Amino acid sequence: MLNEELALLVQAGDPAAMDELTRQNKGMIYRTAYRLYIAHGGAENPYGMELEDAAQIAFMGLHGACMAYDPAKGFKLLAYLRRQTQRAFRDLYHSQEL
Repeated sequence: MLNEELALLVQAGDPAAMDELTRQNKGMIYRTAYRLYIAHGGAENPYGMELEDAAQIAFMGLHGACMAYDPAKGFKLLAYLRRQTQRAFRDLYHSQEL
């Protein structure tokens, strides 16, 4: 099943669709997490975040991407993944600065 079809099922509340989507995109999720982790200072980041923490944020970003996905806009689901994960990183770092 395509990512976009699974995202629509996730929006409809199907937990099995989220599991399948996660399984299908595990590599992309980890790559996205790694890139953002490095962009935010890697092991030298001021918040003590580890790479596995970044991966968890990216997995949550996949759920956010599903919820934000709108087929009418013409973008693939994974285009939403990076934006949602960046937003989650930004929110985390902003909350740490308060």
